[in-house]
Amino acid sequence: LACDILFDKNDAKLTKENLIIALNEYQKNICLTPRELEILPIYIKLAHAMHLLEASFEKKINKNNSKENEHFLNIGRLGLTQK
Repeated sequence: LACDILFDKNDAKLTKENLIIALNEYQKNICLTPRELEILPIYIKLAHAMHLLEASFEKKINKNNSKENEHFLNIGRLGLTQK
């Protein structure tokens, strides 16, 4: 969720606000440990990297130039650079 529907490619502040809201709601049922909260940003970056890697593979190897593939290329790139 953090690197898809909660991610705003144009607004890092909004992305962070979305994530905080989602985390607060999630933790009403399942509390994350301090360590899990600490490393969550790393997992989010990894998910963005997976989007970028898979979409790059699709584009290069399978010649997939679809709008959907381009979307994942862009989301992956932006997610890895957004702070």
